[in-house]
Amino acid sequence: MSQLKPVSLAARDLLVDLAKAEHLQLISNAMTALLQERPEVWLPNPVPLDRVEKVVVPLDRVGTEQGFSGSRVFVAYFADRDCEVDPSSPFILKIGRFDKLTEEYGNAAAWPKVGDDHRFAKPFFIHATRASDHDGTAAAVMAAPFSSGKMFQYPSNWNFEHRDLWQMLKRTDEGSAALVRYLHSTYNVLRRVHCAGRTHYVRSGLNFAEEYKWYIRELDAAFRMIPVALFGSAAKTEAFGREWPNPLLLVDRILKLRTFTGAFGAVHGDLHPRNVVVDTDSLSYVIDFGWASANGHVVRDFALMDINVRAMALSAHLERSSVEEIARYLHPNDRQASSTDPRVTACQDVIRDGIWAKVNEWQVVQNWEVEYLIPLFLIGFGLLKYLETARNQSALQLTILALAERLEGSVQSLERS
Repeated sequence: MSQLKPVSLAARDLLVDLAKAEHLQLISNAMTALLQERPEVWLPNPVPLDRVEKVVVPLDRVGTEQGFSGSRVFVAYFADRDCEVDPSSPFILKIGRFDKLTEEYGNAAAWPKVGDDHRFAKPFFIHATRASDHDGTAAAVMAAPFSSGKMFQYPSNWNFEHRDLWQMLKRTDEGSAALVRYLHSTYNVLRRVHCAGRTHYVRSGLNFAEEYKWYIRELDAAFRMIPVALFGSAAKTEAFGREWPNPLLLVDRILKLRTFTGAFGAVHGDLHPRNVVVDTDSLSYVIDFGWASANGHVVRDFALMDINVRAMALSAHLERSSVEEIARYLHPNDRQASSTDPRVTACQDVIRDGIWAKVNEWQVVQNWEVEYLIPLFLIGFGLLKYLETARNQSALQLTILALAERLEGSVQSLERS
């Protein structure tokens, strides 16, 4: 359990390692505006403003890691300087580019509401002053619940532990059962959003170049340097002691394919293990709506989780043969890895029982290779930008190579059709 200790925002010498000096005034102004515009964040609140303590702690101080969005994330709460009133419940403060945060705030607002809406920790306040950040870029501060949308309660809950699926995946030697339960909890509530209350998925035209452009970073010159360095530009590439189809060239071909059909609905778009927070009751809560969309290919919410489980979060201390077996496990009917290492079996169990089971149960896809493996391939390819952050870099590369090999024939057939 992590208990936050009050620290004065005015005491800059105490916050030098918590926030950049140029951010402190932005955060302070945003918290003042939050308390004035949304007083329910601290009820009952009889404390005069001159006694309000604004407490700000970086996210990594409470057991989780900063993400890759470019925004800086903090846990914050209000406290009574005289310690006569209990602190408020903690909430998330995100400071970043004005355009990015206002877009995220709008995405969350446009998302459909469901009966379990508190399971989605949507942002509830934004302080968009257009004040300049240190590099001259307009900045904003956004507030969101710490984990659950049910944050406006009293007495305040400020003794808390932050647990997410990423932390659990790093301990897969303990087995997969809990991870599967939390994934089921996540997808059960997401399905209501995907289907907008219907009993089935709506199928519509699927264009990979348009739908997955954010994941592959639009293959601009800066990003393209990474796969070129890894795979070269020839039709075949040498890696891990053998020859493979070049993934970069296959991506280029996929992006030129005609439109296919796929399941569409509201999507989170960034459903990876760090964005699923869990509690002790086998319930999960979805956070971070920066890529949320009111209409998108819903497989994105399955494939991104899949590639993170098998590649980004996989232990670095596995034999390469085991890593390659996981990389080649791409269909529910594929043979599972022969390894007896519990981390390997847990990884495959999580993919099969936690993710694919829901894809099949709800008939999300009709053509596995076109509607699931191609998105998995494109998303994995895009993650090469973050290769150095993968726990097992070989796992990400081998997964991309195995997918390229698996899909080469299918792409040829699609090009001829």
